[in-house]
Amino acid sequence: MEEYKLVAAVAISSIGTVLISKFMTYRSSKNVEILTRRNLDLFKLPHDEKRLTNIFTNLEKNARVAIAVELLKEFKTSSSQASTRLENAQEEMDDLLREVKRIQGNVNSKKTRGEKDTMFSTHLAPKLTQMKFKLFAVSLRLESCVMIDPIINFLENVVDGHGRKKIISLYELGNIVDPIDPGLTAAIKEANKTLSLGDSEFEKAMETWIADY
Repeated sequence: MEEYKLVAAVAISSIGTVLISKFMTYRSSKNVEILTRRNLDLFKLPHDEKRLTNIFTNLEKNARVAIAVELLKEFKTSSSQASTRLENAQEEMDDLLREVKRIQGNVNSKKTRGEKDTMFSTHLAPKLTQMKFKLFAVSLRLESCVMIDPIINFLENVVDGHGRKKIISLYELGNIVDPIDPGLTAAIKEANKTLSLGDSEFEKAMETWIADY
């Protein structure tokens, strides 16, 4: 009887060892498929979106593609919404620029320096301050669009059925275009710098925004 118990114990122990070994191999294979920081930087993906970083841990191709399809729908919707917000901010900026141009004409029509200073302080300066914040809003909308586009590009490759190694090779060999600066463009940076109005910058702003001051 004792011999049977010993044999059973050995058998159970062996089965347990095999199961543990298989589990460790499975877990190791899944961990290898988690995107590294280097991978994420290559794909221009955010580091904190687990649904993207772990997408290849779904080792079954069809399941992985199905997940990517759903994520692609989500991020395309977000992209469309971000584009609409950007267009709205740009239209508001255009309206503000037209108003600034109208006020510029009024300032330039004044004959004395005192009249121009008064018109600038009471009418133009507030609009320039609004322009500063509107430029910043446009830059944020642009940044949102720029951040979503690489995610869509990546997911489209997953939907095509490519695995992690294949997509890495596509990006490396294709030498994907350098990312667009998600911050302010050079023009917006310059405008924001000019619009950071202080008493000592009054003349500079006048020279920038008022012709023939």
